[in-house]
Amino acid sequence: MLKKATAGVMIAALLVTGAACSKANDSSATSSPQSTQAAAKDNQGKVNNKAYLDARLAEEKVNTLFHEKKVDNNPVLNPAYGDKQRAVDFLGKYYDTALANQIVDHYLTDQKQGEAIVVKTDKFFQPSIIENKKEDIKFDDKSNADEVTFTTKDNLTYVMKKKGDTFIVMNVEKK
Repeated sequence: MLKKATAGVMIAALLVTGAACSKANDSSATSSPQSTQAAAKDNQGKVNNKAYLDARLAEEKVNTLFHEKKVDNNPVLNPAYGDKQRAVDFLGKYYDTALANQIVDHYLTDQKQGEAIVVKTDKFFQPSIIENKKEDIKFDDKSNADEVTFTTKDNLTYVMKKKGDTFIVMNVEKK
């Protein structure tokens, strides 16, 4: 008799526990629309931040090519990327190919200083995104995981497109 009572209590406990667990699972399995929207907004915020940081990195690469090296006090193309095609190929990792060509064409001159190509001193990106803080950036509401558009405090609009694990600069336009 004691065994039957103990078995009955255990079965009742299992039923109550099972019912409670299934209710808990039901409530967590169906998340509210607000929490889903918040998660999507948080995820897009991370995507936007990545695109912004990749735009800054891209401009730093331009500075590496054209604003770091000098020969006899003349600014020159970084000798590690000694010709136009190598410079375009390098920038093509960070910019759309057409934009990379525009940037290189902006800087290169026909003059040489020894083996190095003399470059112009005026910057392609004026004003610089590097001088902006993330708080000064306005992200377009239509941005998504594959394409992010944002505007700097100086009204430069950047269009960034996903390429592999990074974003490349597709266009920069003064508004």
